[in-house]
Amino acid sequence: MHLLDLLWVAALAVGSGFAGVVVSEFMTRRRGKREISLQIVKDIFGRYRDIAKAKGILQDPNAKARLRNPADLNAIIEVGDWCDVVAHLYAARLADRKLFEKLGIPDMLRSLRDLIDPVAPCSQDLDQAYKSWTHLRQVQ
Repeated sequence: MHLLDLLWVAALAVGSGFAGVVVSEFMTRRRGKREISLQIVKDIFGRYRDIAKAKGILQDPNAKARLRNPADLNAIIEVGDWCDVVAHLYAARLADRKLFEKLGIPDMLRSLRDLIDPVAPCSQDLDQAYKSWTHLRQVQ
């Protein structure tokens, strides 16, 4: 075998090894995204009542008055904090965006954001929390 042939075989071996690493890394990341997404879906089911309670408070015609109730305010802030983390995972593409979209998770995040936005200025604590939720406020 000539030196040029040996170099070609070596280049193919290195190239195919690198391609294998790239494919393996891609599949690992994809699997990781799916696992993160499925954990979030499980969390949504676990937090369903909390999310519904927060939305109920925000949809109440007396929502602004209810923000003076620490339990109601904390319920909204707790759900908002969690939704901001979910929005971050979605925006950073650390979760499976297609799965999120099929399940309506971005719609849920936008819905909550749209309910919080008009009442946040009525409570200093909620307004401060809302301003810190950069990912939730920017979810597309």
